Amino acid sequence: MALRPTKTFLFKKLSENLKDIKKKIGVDFACGDGKNSIFFKTKKYIGLDLDQKMINVARKKFPQHTFNRENIVFFNHRKYFTDLVVSTNTFEHIKPKYRRRAFENLINMIKKNGILIIDSNLDNLFSYKFKLLKKKFKNIKLIYFRNSIIFTIENFYLKNDFMYLMFRYSGLIIILTYLEHFTSKFNILNKSVLIIAKNKIK
Repeated sequence: MALRPTKTFLFKKLSENLKDIKKKIGVDFACGDGKNSIFFKTKKYIGLDLDQKMINVARKKFPQHTFNRENIVFFNHRKYFTDLVVSTNTFEHIKPKYRRRAFENLINMIKKNGILIIDSNLDNLFSYKFKLLKKKFKNIKLIYFRNSIIFTIENFYLKNDFMYLMFRYSGLIIILTYLEHFTSKFNILNKSVLIIAKNKIK
């Protein structure tokens, strides 16, 4: 689990929303070392990432799962036509001119009645994402996070190793994570949102 309140909150909500999803196949795009695989309850888990080194690490850590190298912008979405797609901490690593295409690719991977769970910055692209999701899915749930005040506090402690060590064992991480929970229903002060889109129309 992440040791930053904003990421701890994200992974907590991701776990809560995945625990009851019993689909056949779950795809984790930009899976990194496969850490999110522990949250999936699908019959099969597939992790995809552009970084071959991370894919190799994931294969060693979780040999029971499938991991492949794929580029989220340039890949055949029909190859992984699936019930559930999850992608977190992804779009900030994609060049801005390719972000719309990457987002559309994720949606196109999903079967009818499927589910997309993705985090997004509350930036100019979010309005486009949200409009497209409303066209493609019957149900959309938004969980706001990365409260700007909390984010500033954690970044202050992350400036050097000694301060972070104090932060890590002070209990402040737990307090700030709970504060994230209290502000998660509003976009005020929050920089990001976790999107749970269910029941794809077509």
